[in-house]
Amino acid sequence: MTKKLKDFVFSIVLILLGIYVIVESLNIYHKAAEKPYKITQFTISPGFLPFLLGIALTLTALILLASSFRGEKIGEALGNRKTEFVAWTKTAFNADFLNMTIGCVLMFIYTFFLVQLLPFWLASIIFLVAMFLFLRIGKPWKAVVLAVLVVALIVLLFKYGFGAAMPE
Repeated sequence: MTKKLKDFVFSIVLILLGIYVIVESLNIYHKAAEKPYKITQFTISPGFLPFLLGIALTLTALILLASSFRGEKIGEALGNRKTEFVAWTKTAFNADFLNMTIGCVLMFIYTFFLVQLLPFWLASIIFLVAMFLFLRIGKPWKAVVLAVLVVALIVLLFKYGFGAAMPE
C-alpha cells in the first residue's frame, strides 16, 4: 500500500468519524436542552467540546485528503487511488486476514452481546468453545471440557483467591 493510498483511505475514515462526532455532539446538545437540565446555550452545553473536536478532526482529515492528491489532478488522483486500492485488496484479503477477522467478530459478539445477556461464566464458556472450535483445537468434547475448566479456574482464582469483583 503506497503512502498516498494510506493517506487517502485514512482521511476518508477520519472524515466519516468527524462527521459522526459532530452529529452526536448535536444530539448531546439537544438532550441537554430538555428537562431536567434545560441547557439551551450551545457554548455551555456538554456537546460543544465534542462539536469543536469533530470539526477539527474533519478539517485536518480534509487537509490529509488534499495532500494525498498532491501533484495530480483530482479526477486522475481518484482513479489512481481506486486502482491502487483494488490491487491492494486482492493481495490483502487472504486466509490469514479472514481468520483474524472471524476471531475479532467472535470477540465482538462475546464482549458486546454474550457478557451483556448471560452470566459471565456461561458467556465465557460459549466464547471459549467457539474459539477452540474455530481454531480447530482438538475434538468438540475436549473444547467444552477445556473451556469449563479454564472458566472455573478463572472464577476460583480471581473471585475467591484474589477477592476481585467478577461480572455476574
